[in-house]
Amino acid sequence: MISVHAQVDIAVLPERVWRVLMDFARYRNWHPYVEMEGVAIQGGEMGFSFRNNPAAPRGWKTEVTVTQLEPPSIFAFKFGLAGLFTMEQWYSLEEIPDGARLTHGSNYGGFLPAISARFIRKRLLTIHQVTIERLARGFVKSTKPQSQRSAKTPPKPRKGFRGYRR
Repeated sequence: MISVHAQVDIAVLPERVWRVLMDFARYRNWHPYVEMEGVAIQGGEMGFSFRNNPAAPRGWKTEVTVTQLEPPSIFAFKFGLAGLFTMEQWYSLEEIPDGARLTHGSNYGGFLPAISARFIRKRLLTIHQVTIERLARGFVKSTKPQSQRSAKTPPKPRKGFRGYRR
């Protein structure tokens, strides 16, 4: 079995993060690899689509079964073919002094993950970390002033380009 998880602290209450996790229509705003459809109900099924390449127009589609649903702390679902490939993904939220700690993890079982574990573990961890960091950035408002360039001053040429002609 392969197990991976990533964690991020977010400076908002767990209930706010939970609302984003349950807003399946907007998953692609923060999760470039997954789309979810339906309503999360313990033991119910939902639509699940995965893209290995975020720029791909379509992904691999299947139905997942919601295995845990404890608002606002745990959301988990699974799918697969016993013996060949199974996946359980989960999100866990806990309140911490400065906000919420979000953990996103997956457990992969069966023959296919067993023979490919050493090749895919790092990629899976990267996917988990990228998605929850994107979710966390959605709660942060930038306080940096936007730099404004004068309309009269052309941008500096990038390295390797010849200067602008006058």
